[in-house]
Amino acid sequence: MPAEVKDKDGVPIHVGDTVSNRARGGKQVGKVSAIVTTEEEAAEREVGHPPKVLFGDQHGHHVAHYPPTVIHGDNPFK
Repeated sequence: MPAEVKDKDGVPIHVGDTVSNRARGGKQVGKVSAIVTTEEEAAEREVGHPPKVLFGDQHGHHVAHYPPTVIHGDNPFK
């Protein structure tokens, strides 16, 4: 696994960053709560196939996405 997880634009992602992604014709936006890089962490947090970026979206849902599918900021359409 890479030591540093990067977003779609190649910018490193850290806990606390605001990230967003496109989702079913809309978007999901939230602050990163965790970055899962190992199978053990994935099992603990009940997510599959690391690496994953975990964040709570604007509706309060907990989501996990592959790092290259998210970007920094709240506008994934730029």
